[in-house]
Amino acid sequence: MDWRPLPYSENPTRLYVGEIEVARLCSRNDGTFYAIVNQHLPVADPRRRDINCTSEAQGRAGLEIWATRHAERLEREVAAAWGKAKDLI
Repeated sequence: MDWRPLPYSENPTRLYVGEIEVARLCSRNDGTFYAIVNQHLPVADPRRRDINCTSEAQGRAGLEIWATRHAERLEREVAAAWGKAKDLI
């Protein structure tokens, strides 16, 4: 698991497992933050959720705890998704 920035930013806000983004920390125009978990799932999947954060640091820490707690499932889902993507290449 590692943090990576968006292409136009130096601030790492995307959390990856392997080559797949699984979570993202976002800022709103009013300066508040929210996290998106299960970013690798389809938008309609109820496990993909937005969670309000009290600060950027709290959001980052919360995402790391979430990813550690769900690491086994995330690695399994990422491996399956990566396998499907490789079949398309």
